[in-house]
Amino acid sequence: MMADDLNALLDALEAPDATIAGVSIGGYAPERGHTDHSTVVNNTLYDNDTSGTGSGEFQMQWNMAGNIFANNIVYAGPRCLISTNKSQLDKSQPSVTIDHNLYYCASGAQASTWAGSSATVTGFDKYVESSGNDRHSRFLDPHFVDASAHNFHLRSDSPAIDAGTTDGVPVGELDLDGAPRVRSGKVDIGCYQRQ
Repeated sequence: MMADDLNALLDALEAPDATIAGVSIGGYAPERGHTDHSTVVNNTLYDNDTSGTGSGEFQMQWNMAGNIFANNIVYAGPRCLISTNKSQLDKSQPSVTIDHNLYYCASGAQASTWAGSSATVTGFDKYVESSGNDRHSRFLDPHFVDASAHNFHLRSDSPAIDAGTTDGVPVGELDLDGAPRVRSGKVDIGCYQRQ
């Protein structure tokens, strides 16, 4: 699949209740497949990995280079497994740049789990400190209109409103409803732009 095709597929994705990861990038084995220079932005991931595979909401596998994961709402289910990274990270040349996201699970930031190739980190602040990722991200309830009915539009009190980065957002980009993504120079985190 061409990078542009993959970017179009991953942009403005609403992924609730998948049996494995909501989004997975990279090769499926160290010697098979890769993902490079793909952009995964403005998605809403909700209660995925319902089969308990250990893939979490966002899974990074092997052979990745120059990818971006930004402006996403990641709402983990009861296990509070936010992400899994099976590859070794080279901090001088990150395989995935991860920032400007909004994370949440009902158990709270201290219970959030970030599984890596060599260690698992528990707690949002510890993850940010140890990984160097998500320096502009927050761990807060996104305040969906009605998550139980899979209505992932944002309420007026959502911390996702105007909290995303406009870097790399193409001119004329639309949200999942077909509304303009950037309004008054601001972009919301998640798959819907509050109107």
